[in-house]
Amino acid sequence: ELIDPLQEASGYLARQSPWRVLIVPFELVLPDSWFRPFSSIGVWVLVALVVWRIRGVLPRPSGMANDPSASAVWAATALSLAWLLSSTYALAWYDVIVWAPLAMLSASRLDLVLLARTATVAVAYAPGLDIDPPGSLGSVTTFLSGTLAPLVDLALLLVVLFGGRRLRLPPRVESQSPA
Repeated sequence: ELIDPLQEASGYLARQSPWRVLIVPFELVLPDSWFRPFSSIGVWVLVALVVWRIRGVLPRPSGMANDPSASAVWAATALSLAWLLSSTYALAWYDVIVWAPLAMLSASRLDLVLLARTATVAVAYAPGLDIDPPGSLGSVTTFLSGTLAPLVDLALLLVVLFGGRRLRLPPRVESQSPA
């Protein structure tokens, strides 16, 4: 009884998911049953790729080699960010799983990636909109959640996958005041 809802939920595809950009065109010609196995494998492959790409960009806490808790914070940030960017179903409030450990690390451009993702998904999912509103408001929310948000999420995923060292912030130079 506990596993069935989890297995069913694993096949969900959120409106803002970058997977929507890839899946929707195929839904026109392929049966619905192909999505779940494809997306499950695809998510794990993407998570591994994102972790691999950000391992050199995500700031490491000082003393990480000697402090297991610092290593845990870094790993939690890397894995949760990778999952969030790769998942087929993640809502705006899921971003807190990345923000919490990210706050314990030094700044990087990955902070901006997560900020853009959180803002996009928060706007795409207006609180309380369980139904599509009528008229122009419905058209705007459908566009935001069904078109703009998936494209922004896909762009952010591509930035992380192909941004490389450009995602690093330059080292801080301490200014010296004249004595």
